[in-house]
Amino acid sequence: MGAGTFLAELRRRRVFRVVLAYCVAAAGTLQVAEIVTTHSRSPVWAMPVLLALAALGVVVSAVLAWIFDLTPRGIVRTVPGPTRVKPRTSRALF
Repeated sequence: MGAGTFLAELRRRRVFRVVLAYCVAAAGTLQVAEIVTTHSRSPVWAMPVLLALAALGVVVSAVLAWIFDLTPRGIVRTVPGPTRVKPRTSRALF
C-alpha cells in the first residue's frame, strides 16, 4: 500500500476528522484540569498522568475511527472499499 493510497483511506474513513475533534476536546479538558489541579493542591504527578492519558486517547480514537463508522443507523464496522486516488496532472511550464 503506497503512501497516497494510505492517506486516501485515512480520509475515506474520516480518521483525520476524528483525531482533530479529539485533540480539540482533550486540549480544552487539559486546560480545565490544569486550573483544577492547581487550586486543589493535587499531587505534582497529576498533570503528567492526565497528559499521558490524553496522548494515549489520541491513538485509541484513531484506531476506533479506522475500525468503526458513525452512520444514521448507528455505529457500524467500516467496510473496506476501493479507494480512488486522483491522478496527478502536470502543469505545462509554458
